[in-house]
Amino acid sequence: MDMERIQQLSGLGNISINHVRYFISLYELGSLSKAAKDCGVTQPSISKSIKSLENQLDIVLFNRDTRKCYPTAAATQLYPRFVELCTTALAVSNSLNVIKSGDFGEANLGFGQLIAPLASRITAKILSANYTDLKTKIVQDTPNNLQRRLLQGELDFFICHDEAIEHSSLVEQIVFKPFAEIQLAAVAAPTAYFLAKGDDITTYPWAFPNIEMLKTSKNNFYSNYYLKIRESKSILFEVDDAEARLELAISGRAATVSSRLSLGKYIDSGSLISLPISIDSINLGVFYLSTKPLTQNMKSLINSLKCYFKAVSK
Repeated sequence: MDMERIQQLSGLGNISINHVRYFISLYELGSLSKAAKDCGVTQPSISKSIKSLENQLDIVLFNRDTRKCYPTAAATQLYPRFVELCTTALAVSNSLNVIKSGDFGEANLGFGQLIAPLASRITAKILSANYTDLKTKIVQDTPNNLQRRLLQGELDFFICHDEAIEHSSLVEQIVFKPFAEIQLAAVAAPTAYFLAKGDDITTYPWAFPNIEMLKTSKNNFYSNYYLKIRESKSILFEVDDAEARLELAISGRAATVSSRLSLGKYIDSGSLISLPISIDSINLGVFYLSTKPLTQNMKSLINSLKCYFKAVSK
């Protein structure tokens, strides 16, 4: 049955929800002036609305004297139904606001392999302190896979190195915002360092993630070191998980590259040493869809992450 037919049978026609709201207020308060104050409108607006409702329903809802309005038997019968109708309308309105804002009480985040372990720990700390009701899922992946997940609606945003945007053929759909600068270091266990042939880093066994960099990348490690390491067939481990790469390095089985923020405690304890090569810092960016603006929760979370990264980088 279509809506027009339902309206005809029910006698509701095109009744405004405001008519219903004003009726409920007048029924409960019994005074035009009090109802007007309760609804934030003028007294003539209440009076006109009730008169319009009576005309549309073809029934008398209130008997009036100079001071009060008395509900009729018809009004008493309609009151609980109108309360139910108004409550449902409010629930629908609230649901629409949630749908439009995209703020469903969930957060789906992605991080590039280089910062994933550190960023995940920082995120968990921030969430436990400030967003206890926010259901969160965090994934670690390559830039290409993160972009695919973003486009498929699996992520609200992801953070990785800023050159990742140049990998995308759908740049116009993706918004990029600068996030933070990360200092990198190449490390190995002291035993692995002494087994290598001097400072020739191509003689180390290496552990790297699946690196997605452009041939035109401006990062000096990629152009001056990584390509030489790959050509010398010294990459023995391709491992996306950064924690697993650190374990390989600490055990002396491979050298690796990671953020200085992640390496500090290992270098301080002597478990790892910095290799004598200079590596350009990496600029990180936040990526999200232009068709799915960030919710207030997501903006707040990103700002908290950015502040933390800046504080610990000083």
